[in-house]
Amino acid sequence: NIIIRNQLSSRSLVSLANLKYLREFIGSLMYDCKIALDTCQEDIEKARLWLESKGVVQKKIKYRKTAEGFIALEERDNEVNLVQVGCETDFAARTEEFKDATKVFLDTLKSLSKADLNDSHIESFLQQKVPAHIVGRYSMKSVKENLALLTSYINENCRISSIFKQVPQPGIVVGAYLHGEIDKNVGSKAAVVIIESSLDKDLKVKQLANNLAMQVVAMRPMYKDIEEVPKELRNSKGNPPEFDSDMVLMNQTYIDSDEKISVRELVKRL
Repeated sequence: NIIIRNQLSSRSLVSLANLKYLREFIGSLMYDCKIALDTCQEDIEKARLWLESKGVVQKKIKYRKTAEGFIALEERDNEVNLVQVGCETDFAARTEEFKDATKVFLDTLKSLSKADLNDSHIESFLQQKVPAHIVGRYSMKSVKENLALLTSYINENCRISSIFKQVPQPGIVVGAYLHGEIDKNVGSKAAVVIIESSLDKDLKVKQLANNLAMQVVAMRPMYKDIEEVPKELRNSKGNPPEFDSDMVLMNQTYIDSDEKISVRELVKRL
C-alpha cells in the first residue's frame, strides 16, 4: 500500500513525543507517521488507526510482553478500587511517568460507577475519560489515549492488566492489602478479601478481612475453598493432596494467631 506523500504541509509541526510513539509502537516509516499525525491533528490514537487503515502498521511494541509493572489500590469505608498496570521492565515501572500514570488510572476508576464498567470489563474502562480534576499531560483524555501517551514517554508497551471495583453494600466487609508500596497506593502485590457477614459494622470482622488479604499475598492460595479445586487435583477422598493443602485458603492455618487454627474454623467462630 502506498501513502501519497504530498498530504503533509511544509508548515506542519508534530510533537516529537507523539512521532516517537508512532514510530516505535507500530514500526511505520517516520514520514508516514508525520503524515498520520498531521492528518489527525496530533491525535495519536486516530493516527494509529489511520496508519492501520493504510496497511503500513507493523505493530511492534504492542506485542511485547508486559511482565513488570505495579498495582494501584485504595480501600476506604468498604469501597475498594484496584488497577494493575503492566510494562516491560522494572526500570520503566519505577519511573515517575509510570507511577503518575498508574495513579491517574486509579483516580479514574474511583470516579466511575459499577455501571460505567460493564462488569469490570477492561475494554469499558479503556474508553472512560479521566476525571475533570486531573491536570497536566493526562487531562481530558481517555484511559486508552493515556496508555498510548505513557508508551510514548517510556518507550515500552503498557497495558491495563486488570481492574476491580467494589462499592459499599450492607452485609459486606472488604479487606485489602498492598505489598511492596513504592508510592502512595502503588505497590507490587495486592489482594482484596470480601466477607459476607451480618456483623458488617464489627471492627473485628474488618480486621479479619484485612488480615486475610495479607495472608493471600503471603501464602498465595490458588482457590478459596475445596469446591473450586479441579477434580483431577484431588485425592480419592476428594481433597487436595496433603502437601498441597495450602492451595486452598480455607484450609490454610491462619497466620495472625498464636493458636494453630485454620481459616475455616476461624470464620465459623464469627
